[in-house]
Amino acid sequence: MKAGFELPNVKAGSPSSDGIVMVVYPKLIASAYATIRTLRDMLGCKLPIEIWFRQDEIDRAPRSLSPLQHLAQNKSVSSIVFRVINDSRAVRFGAKVFALYNSDFERILFLDADNVPVRDPAYLFETPEFEKTGAVFWPDYWHPHYTIFHLHGDSLLWELLDLPYIDMFEQESGQLLIDRRKHTASLELVRFFTFHVPNPIEKLKLLWGDKDLFRFARIKRIVPFDMGQ
Repeated sequence: MKAGFELPNVKAGSPSSDGIVMVVYPKLIASAYATIRTLRDMLGCKLPIEIWFRQDEIDRAPRSLSPLQHLAQNKSVSSIVFRVINDSRAVRFGAKVFALYNSDFERILFLDADNVPVRDPAYLFETPEFEKTGAVFWPDYWHPHYTIFHLHGDSLLWELLDLPYIDMFEQESGQLLIDRRKHTASLELVRFFTFHVPNPIEKLKLLWGDKDLFRFARIKRIVPFDMGQ
């Protein structure tokens, strides 16, 4: 990576901005609606929200965005903006990677549309763990000693990434807390893992979608992250 490389919408010296990023498609609209209503109406969350979508998916279900657009009209609590995913490669879990890479927010809480917080998540941006590392992830139930995703000591992934076997819980990627400025290089590596062709990780099914991609990108770049509990 060239010296001075910056992610889109991140400029040196610019003030930081915090926000929530979600990716939707027609079948997830109801879940996203429920999550946003919970955040705003029940938890009092004032964080701005970016909703990313592929236009071709929305076109197949006309007016499917209407419930979310109706929520966006109420700007008294927080702003909601809609962003189009304009990369033909960014399908399935690649849509999440695209949104994180191109967000207007510098510090992001990514939430899967069906991931409903039970507390206003704004406090996460002020936690010591995030302030120290700039990346907080959450562990999955699965571990190399008991996994359905084949991420064990004999996986080819370790050889492919030129990493020693790491004995730790797998990552649950339904929620991610990332400082894009601090983790420019690792997000660029996640983008490479996702969109580069040929893609041995996907072809050999060494990882399940975006699950663990963010963790391994940081391990490979030798940058710290916190695996929350």
